[in-house]
Amino acid sequence: MSPLQVFVSVSFLCAQSVNVGVKGGVRTTNAVYGQLVDESKRYVVGPAVEFGLPHKLSLEIDALYSRHGYSRGIDFRGLFSSSERERANS
Repeated sequence: MSPLQVFVSVSFLCAQSVNVGVKGGVRTTNAVYGQLVDESKRYVVGPAVEFGLPHKLSLEIDALYSRHGYSRGIDFRGLFSSSERERANS
């Protein structure tokens, strides 16, 4: 690569904007899974970085966190009962 090409590339990158922030959201409804009780957290939150590109384009990178889960209990006429609980992070 010639010195002129490196100079043009560096000046091209310096002219672009970089925005750093936090994104978040809240779910307004609960999921229905039949006998399952939804125990997921209602929020989604995480960091975001946006890079301004030429021609009014931009590239955004997010790392969003959400907690998911459900529980279910079964009671068969007093003879036996069972329960299960699942949790996951995404």
